[in-house]
Amino acid sequence: MSNFIIINNKLCKEKDAKISVLDHAVLLGDGVFEALRVLNGRLLDFDEHYARLKKSAKQILLKVPASKEDLKKQTKILIKANNFKNAKIRITITRGIGPGISVNCSKQSVIIFGNELEKTNYHKGVKVATFNIEISMPAVKSLNFLPSIMAKNYAHQKKAFEAILIDYKGYAREGATSNLFIVKSNMLLTPEKDILQGITRDIVIKLAKIKIQETEISKKELLNADEVFITSSIIGITPVIKVDNIKKKIGNITKNLIKLYEKNRLQK
Repeated sequence: MSNFIIINNKLCKEKDAKISVLDHAVLLGDGVFEALRVLNGRLLDFDEHYARLKKSAKQILLKVPASKEDLKKQTKILIKANNFKNAKIRITITRGIGPGISVNCSKQSVIIFGNELEKTNYHKGVKVATFNIEISMPAVKSLNFLPSIMAKNYAHQKKAFEAILIDYKGYAREGATSNLFIVKSNMLLTPEKDILQGITRDIVIKLAKIKIQETEISKKELLNADEVFITSSIIGITPVIKVDNIKKKIGNITKNLIKLYEKNRLQK
């Protein structure tokens, strides 16, 4: 965790960071957030994350009480104060304080904090576990994270890195904290509907040199895929070497995409 945290434009020590227990973020899980990557001291993809933050907020009738320029400035202040080099930054917007279950709140909080990331080689591949659960309003990156918490707990029980969420129709949607891609017959497939539109997901789609199809992916198709990988701003492109008990290879398409993605990150 940060030595320093920013709350409502004020830099303070972690131990002094406080919001009201009456904030709807605390009472109802009501608010939105974004998780950003700092790489070699540089803040990546801020404009894209801010645009998604605004989009999420709009869908739940929430005001973002900070301009893009101000929020970026505050985030850079936090990075400098904590001397972050390779870190995860989280920006949270709370609903604030108001009566009952209502969107009519005041005294919102804008919270920015982060933590330095341990050096982890995800290129060796990870195990994922499928888990039957659905997320309400999946296109909103909200503070209501209970389905993902349950999915992550299940993955932990199965000694897996990530859980892949399977809906009631038997379709794979996304990871608990990531997006999903599979390779089948030299074509790249990724779920299109009922997912969070990931920043890294969008980058992969733009960088890919092979045909891409945004479509439904059944659990059976996931298990039978030639290659599987997951993406997020924090883990980049991470190959999957086992889905449940089915082993997967890290194929050339995944390897080439990782090279293209890392080259893109260095040029940002």
